[in-house]
Amino acid sequence: MRFLLRILALVFLGIVSFSHAATAQTPPPSSPPSPTQKPDSSAFPKEAIVIEDLLVRVRQENDGTSVRETTLRAKIQ
Repeated sequence: MRFLLRILALVFLGIVSFSHAATAQTPPPSSPPSPTQKPDSSAFPKEAIVIEDLLVRVRQENDGTSVRETTLRAKIQ
C-alpha cells in the first residue's frame, strides 16, 4: 500500500512539474477557486487517477535534521 502511495505521489509530482512549465505563459483565471472547495471526482470521468488530497509536512529539528511526511488520498477509477 505504501509503495502504491509513493508511486502515485511521484506521478503527481512529475505531472505538476511538467504542467507548470507548459502553462507558464498563460494568464491566470479571472476568479481563482476557493481553497476550501474540493473538486468532485465525478467532474473528472476520463481520468484514471483523481488526487483528492495531498499534504506535505516538513519538520525541522534543532540538530539540523528534518523529517518529511507526504500523505496522498487518490481515487482510482
